[in-house]
Amino acid sequence: MSFSEAEKAELKKVFDTYDLDSSGSVDKKELAVVFQKAGISFTDDILQKSIREVDTNKDGQIQFDEFLKIAEAIKKGEGSSHLSQAVSGALFDGSTCPRCNKKVFFTEKLDGPNNSVWHKKCFTCEKCSKVIKAGEFQMFEGKLLCQGCEEKLNPEKREAKKNARASLKLTVSGSKPCPRCGAVVFQQTSVVGPAGVSWHKACLTCKACTKPLEPD
Repeated sequence: MSFSEAEKAELKKVFDTYDLDSSGSVDKKELAVVFQKAGISFTDDILQKSIREVDTNKDGQIQFDEFLKIAEAIKKGEGSSHLSQAVSGALFDGSTCPRCNKKVFFTEKLDGPNNSVWHKKCFTCEKCSKVIKAGEFQMFEGKLLCQGCEEKLNPEKREAKKNARASLKLTVSGSKPCPRCGAVVFQQTSVVGPAGVSWHKACLTCKACTKPLEPD
């Protein structure tokens, strides 16, 4: 498992809150603050052991790439050490995805209906299984749907769409082409020209100088 660049950017923000002196690494004193905020009891030995757990370059501190290993273990559900417990609170907010019933890692989080929290990959239409983007979902009869499927299943939406099509068809069938461009003139873009003929407003111009003409 590896993190995308976008996920790494979000994890870097978390890491920076631990790196109090902005040195690019978390030392034992800074790690003690992390443990305190997480409400986890610790001793000097526990702090040293926690650093050694991920300190691949043996410098006695935790670098960002080493922090990513902690985050990866937590995401996999493999983090059980004091260090993982201290960090997990920042990466999981305790929310459970309604679809898969698993905890939601903060970089995978998507806000759904009724203040629910979902995995982005689980936020799919119950009709066509299409992944739905945040803010583009519809609810109908208790089902999470994409906009397309909700229109098909909702009788009110179907009727409104049917009426809109009928209205458009009526407008087109009852319209005549613009004398200048030959395209159909719709009511919202029409003006009355010479002899009571409908023109596009933009087309009603002097043929010689192209100056706009006043409608009759």
